[in-house]
Amino acid sequence: MSLTYELDATAHSLKCGLLASKMSALLDRRPGEPLSASDKKVIEAATQCIRELTQGAEILSSGRSTAGVTSDAIKSLGFALHPLEKVIGEGATSNEAIIGVLSKMEAALVDLVGAEVMPQRKSELTLTGEFFAFVADSLLSSLNRSRMPREKSLKF
Repeated sequence: MSLTYELDATAHSLKCGLLASKMSALLDRRPGEPLSASDKKVIEAATQCIRELTQGAEILSSGRSTAGVTSDAIKSLGFALHPLEKVIGEGATSNEAIIGVLSKMEAALVDLVGAEVMPQRKSELTLTGEFFAFVADSLLSSLNRSRMPREKSLKF
């Protein structure tokens, strides 16, 4: 394994961990709190991440490549499988179940990016928040870090 590959994998892990941490914190907000333009950029990035995971799952499920799908989709799915198992339940992790849950998460994020304030938590949004929290904790724990509890987060 080359050093370049290890650095690329570490950089990808950090990128995914930071996005997941930001998204988890955003979804922890109380209903009615305003969503800023920067919040919407984070939501759009998370939506793209979920879309990429769905594409990776579809490739692995069908065995056929889809136009526009990169190797990052499958690599990202590798990071996401354990958190998906935690959110879905370890007994219900068929390809169809994973794709179905990811589709629900994507729909919840698409709705959220169009909102002006944090909506009431529906089950899909709660599931999405739990997923991103698991991803953040999983990836950041490899760096001996964890998400800061909401009460202790720093304000800049």
